[in-house]
Amino acid sequence: MSLLDEIDFVVEPFEGVVYRMHNPEWAFAPLSGEGARLFGGRFNIEGESALYTATDHKTAFIEASDCAATPGLVSPMLLVSYKVKINKALNLVHYKELFDVPWELLGDRYIAGKGDIPITWELYLKARQLSVEALLVPSYANEGGVNMVFIEWSNTSIQIHDPEHRLKSVYGDKLELI
Repeated sequence: MSLLDEIDFVVEPFEGVVYRMHNPEWAFAPLSGEGARLFGGRFNIEGESALYTATDHKTAFIEASDCAATPGLVSPMLLVSYKVKINKALNLVHYKELFDVPWELLGDRYIAGKGDIPITWELYLKARQLSVEALLVPSYANEGGVNMVFIEWSNTSIQIHDPEHRLKSVYGDKLELI
C-alpha cells in the first residue's frame, strides 16, 4: 500500500486567474501543453500533456526565470493571463510535509516512488484516478507561491485574457486557442 492510498485528498472547485510565462517562439499555442507532453514534467508523465501555470504573476515569472541558462539573466518571455473555472482541483498545497523527501526534490526523476517513478508522477496518477482537472501545488521556485498544473482541460473553462487581440496580431493564423 502506498502512502498516497492513506491520504484523504481535498478536491475542490477553483475559479480565478492563473498566469503562464511563454517562450515567444511557442506562444502561438498557449493552451497546448505540448512541451510537457514531449518531455514530461514535475507533475506529468512523458507522453501526457499538462499546462503549468501559477496563481500569481510573480510566481509565474520566478518559475520561468528559475530555469534560465545564465543566472541573473532572463530570456524574452510572454506573460499570459487565463480566466479559469474548474470543478475539480486536487489541492496538494497542504500535503508537502507528509513526504520524506524535501518538496523541491519530489519531481527529481532519480528519487523514485513505487515502480521507480517520482512520487510527483504517482500524484499525477492519483489525480487521474480522482478525475481531477488540475493540481494545486506549492511552487519550487517561489516560497509561498502556488502553481496550478492542468492535467485535463478539454472540458474546462480556460479563457485567455486578450481583449485587444494582441496574440492574434503577432501570430496571425498560426494562433491556436483550442
